[in-house]
Amino acid sequence: MHSEPKIYETFDHTADLGIKVTAKNITGLFFNSAQTLNDLLVDDVPVVAKSDEQIEINAPDQEMLLHDFLAELLSLFWSDNQLITKIKILELTNTH
Repeated sequence: MHSEPKIYETFDHTADLGIKVTAKNITGLFFNSAQTLNDLLVDDVPVVAKSDEQIEINAPDQEMLLHDFLAELLSLFWSDNQLITKIKILELTNTH
């Protein structure tokens, strides 16, 4: 029996929940982080799957870029109950 490798683990944290996401490269980290966010969000919330939303993020560095990317996905989820189900990263630099 073959199981999917686990891309994240959770742990207790003073900010509610800590999450450690793993990936082979930076593009994979952004992708896996988005998948992890989706996994944690849809546990008990009704959502409308949306796969044709295009977002563009700019930030001063990769750490903030990842933060802002996840914040944008979270905003779409909470404002419209939209869940981006198919994620494709077209371009990724240190700031875009």
